[in-house]
Amino acid sequence: MEEKRMTYIQEVGLFFDRLGLTRTAGMVLGYLMSDNRQAVSFQEIRSALEISKGATSQNLNWLMELQMVEKRLKRGDRKTYYAFKIQPIENLLDERINLIGVLLDLFEKARGIRGKREDSSDENLRDAIRTYGWISERLQDLRDEAMAQREKSGENNESKD
Repeated sequence: MEEKRMTYIQEVGLFFDRLGLTRTAGMVLGYLMSDNRQAVSFQEIRSALEISKGATSQNLNWLMELQMVEKRLKRGDRKTYYAFKIQPIENLLDERINLIGVLLDLFEKARGIRGKREDSSDENLRDAIRTYGWISERLQDLRDEAMAQREKSGENNESKD
């Protein structure tokens, strides 16, 4: 494998590592994103990245759960192939909005447990609620804008046909 590509694959792996995810999953994704073919076999991924069968399987399954990779079959071929899949941005934004919603609930529960005292800790919780609430609203606006853009783009593509 060329050095430029391997450096890129390692860069994606390190990015995943910084996110608290597995470096190997990032490397698998980087490999698929940087491949010129429409799909790559399980064995090719395993061999190119020099990772075990179990690690390859585990990370591919996890990436499929995240909807970042999809499984593909080729007619007349018993091998399983994998390809990078672009997830609609609205899905990613919805996930983040939901996570922030859970975090906001936890902040509110903490205030309830503490008795909503008027002290610096309560002020920190109220500030976190305001800040994360604002972020959630902005993410919802972005999601709505992305959906409108996708619909508009779809209409433009239909008119070209």
